[in-house]
Amino acid sequence: MKLFYIYLIMLITMFRPNVLPAGYKDLVDEFNTYTPPDDIVTRNYLSEGSHESTESQSFNSEKEIKQIKMLSEQWRKTLSTNGGNLTLFFSPDPKLLKKYQGAAFDDGKVLNAIRGSFDLSTIETLAWIRNPAINSAQNKFAASIESFSQVQNLNEILRQYASFTAGIKTGVGPMKGQGPVKTQFPFPGTVSIKGQIVQHETEAAWHSLEAVRRDVITDARKIYHDLVFNRKAQKVTADTVALFEDLEAVATRRYEAGKTSFQDVVKIQIKRRILQEDLVTLKEKQKSIESRLTALLNVPSVQPAGYPAPFTLEKQAPRIESLYPVAKSHRQEIRIQQAQLNKMHALLEMAETMVLPSFTLNFSTFENQTINTVGSAAERPSFSTSTSASRGAGLPRNVWYGTNDAYIREIRQRVNAQKETLGKTVAETLNQVRERWFDLDRALREKTLYQGTVIGLSKSALDVSTGGYESGNVSFADVINSYDLWLSTNLTIEKKMSEFHIAWARLEQAVGVQL
Repeated sequence: MKLFYIYLIMLITMFRPNVLPAGYKDLVDEFNTYTPPDDIVTRNYLSEGSHESTESQSFNSEKEIKQIKMLSEQWRKTLSTNGGNLTLFFSPDPKLLKKYQGAAFDDGKVLNAIRGSFDLSTIETLAWIRNPAINSAQNKFAASIESFSQVQNLNEILRQYASFTAGIKTGVGPMKGQGPVKTQFPFPGTVSIKGQIVQHETEAAWHSLEAVRRDVITDARKIYHDLVFNRKAQKVTADTVALFEDLEAVATRRYEAGKTSFQDVVKIQIKRRILQEDLVTLKEKQKSIESRLTALLNVPSVQPAGYPAPFTLEKQAPRIESLYPVAKSHRQEIRIQQAQLNKMHALLEMAETMVLPSFTLNFSTFENQTINTVGSAAERPSFSTSTSASRGAGLPRNVWYGTNDAYIREIRQRVNAQKETLGKTVAETLNQVRERWFDLDRALREKTLYQGTVIGLSKSALDVSTGGYESGNVSFADVINSYDLWLSTNLTIEKKMSEFHIAWARLEQAVGVQL
């Protein structure tokens, strides 16, 4: 009987080896050739429509990197073309820009441009080229563009590191390096969010540059019109001094003829001396204006300026209701605050992406790495078998552990603060528009009054009183009053014209765009 069992075992042993090895080999082949479904492995969350093979598939950010490079190139082009297609507060005449391009580093060319007769566009173009504040803002904007390359270079360095550390393990196959998918799934778009943050920072820097350009151009216009008024005021004062000299001669003849008192002659001399001193004051004031101009144009020493061409363009004050929506959409401070708010939203999104728990516990996240996971040569399991511990000793994290994270709360509060700052900026802008429109409207009404009525009446009063005084029909007090009225009227009308153009420039500064 024992011999029978021994014989049976020998028969089983002789035929079984041909069955077991074959079944095990099929199992191993099936395991090694298994490819997960496309919706698990080949889904690329950063490259839409990508269905490459498993060997070449990876969670990368090539599309985002290309987008970041494109944005960087667009901003560089915007800087090199002085705005490109963007709405600018001021754009210099290309002919003047080409004419004075060499003045960027040539002080002599700047002084020659303002030594003779010049117009407002010349000052604006030279300020655009030479002003240190504009150049500083341009450098800051160019520096912000470099942040795009920092985002893409960091990702490229990490990618290269993962490639360099990848290797071949004999008998196992390719290893995918140091980039586990669980660090990217299901939020692979952090590179894109970083690109958005840099985009908003660069946008804010551009509007800051525009704000500096706006303020510098507005200062240039104010200086120009102050210089125009000063030149005209000197002429009016000099003409009035000549009139008082003629009146003094008439009073002297009347005094010698015994028809007037010596006090009349003395009063005229006092008025003439005061006007001569006012003329000296105006000339010194001109030097102060020239100092402001040379500082604006970054000329090392104060140089006398020539004669600015009178600004004869007539303008009508716009309707105040039409200015509010324009200011809301173009005011640089508002757009800076809006860009900062968008940046804070992107920061909050990135913070939530990196802090909040994912939609999966990573128990089945496929690493796309071929390693030994079974048998005696197994190195580690192919997927996670436990959850990470929370701040508590050994306790598993609950699903919503990141919602009350301190950093998240801080960012949300900063977002709320930025919203309030934006609202404050909008309110201040609208109030500023209203106040400067009032200044413009008042200057326009007063300019029209003096030009249309007062100047004619004062000239008639001067002619009548002068002729009457020579004939003895008008008192000396009336003559002096007529001369004072003539002088003040001429000075006032020139002042109102200057104030009107300055008020127009300040209104455009408040709105953020030329009207």
